[in-house]
Amino acid sequence: MEINIKDLPENGKKELTIQLSVLELQPFLKMACQQLSQQQKISGWRPGKIPYEILKQKIDPMVIWQRMANIAVEQTYWQVLQQKEIETVGAPQINVEKLAPDNPLVYQATIITLPKVTAVDYRTLKIKQPIIKVEESEIDKALNNLRQMKAKEELVDRAIKNGDRVILDINMFLANVPLEHGQSKDQSIIIDEKQFIPGFKEKIIGLHQGEKKEFPLIFPKKYYDQHLAGKKIDFKIEIKKVFQRILPELNDDFAQQVIKGQKLTELKKLIKNNLFQQQQQQADQKIELDIIDQMVNKSTFEPIPEILIDHEQEKMIVELEEQIKKQNLKFDDYLSNLKKTKQELKKELRIPAEKRVKTSLIIKEIAKQEKIIVSEEEINEQIKQISNIYKDQPDVLEKINLPANRHYLSNVIATRKTMEKIKKELTGVNNTSTTKKE
Repeated sequence: MEINIKDLPENGKKELTIQLSVLELQPFLKMACQQLSQQQKISGWRPGKIPYEILKQKIDPMVIWQRMANIAVEQTYWQVLQQKEIETVGAPQINVEKLAPDNPLVYQATIITLPKVTAVDYRTLKIKQPIIKVEESEIDKALNNLRQMKAKEELVDRAIKNGDRVILDINMFLANVPLEHGQSKDQSIIIDEKQFIPGFKEKIIGLHQGEKKEFPLIFPKKYYDQHLAGKKIDFKIEIKKVFQRILPELNDDFAQQVIKGQKLTELKKLIKNNLFQQQQQQADQKIELDIIDQMVNKSTFEPIPEILIDHEQEKMIVELEEQIKKQNLKFDDYLSNLKKTKQELKKELRIPAEKRVKTSLIIKEIAKQEKIIVSEEEINEQIKQISNIYKDQPDVLEKINLPANRHYLSNVIATRKTMEKIKKELTGVNNTSTTKKE
């Protein structure tokens, strides 16, 4: 395989010219024949086993060589990058220069290489380890939440009290105009201290089934919907039903309802342990963010190609769309509430996207310095786990073992191993146990 590398004027851009001899193309030609011969019927040959010399009598040889070229480019491109230790940004622009049956293959790959980074010596970073302590009030709160989940309800004919569940119709207006999505029938709410708008609870306590009421409320200035934040909204409500909620006694019988075979003291210990693990995970994430902030601020970078930042911005948009979707909301409605277009939101994400790019560059550089190796066994194990998740999606399984995906998984594993090494070095503790226990 002949490889020629040419630097182009644009920052970080290179042109790779790769030539494969007829002999080097033979394995790829065999694979192309196996694929194309699956649907062919030739007497004396099984589908998928027809050799090139026979198959080209049935199919235009150029069709066979075009399929072969696709396979050869897909596999040798990654080999070239590994051989020349080139790290790229985004997908390459591939142009086949010479392709003819029984002749060498020549193709060009125009690539953008990763910018160089001078990473800070991470061992000099100062990291403060949080002290975790689970308060009794937190355990009590968790127990109360469990009691709320196990509560029994009775329909009552009396005034609404704190703790009741109420079915009501709600209509909201801004300057006498009905709010979009501000009308709901048979809305169910529990009257407690965690009302979605301060003051709402006080306005309906004391009302009876069938009563109607109108009142204004000022939405919090930090309300998630910026269209409503700090605004005065007029409410028109009608009480449909009132349910008294009866909470179970906090005793061993209650613990048995939550987890069979558990006593109350054991349930409290289990809750305390779960809360500790949650806080430990949050503290570990905080430490990791602290490490990243310091590394980004104390490292130097070559100019970062715009395509790299743009790709990260697009990736962040997709991640946000997935989060919105999981909340059973529409992304267009989310943008409408923000009063922003998708392009405007993308523009706002430029700074955090650039930070994510720099973080990735630093971790790659440290992984190289520390000689962090990802074995084929580690990649295969990751592929096995992904295959189990997508076992019913053959289109995913078909691509999962391609060189490009294996390369991606190798980077993911290397990043994880590098961050674990950095945290262990700075805290003296491995994995997520990077916090002190009081």
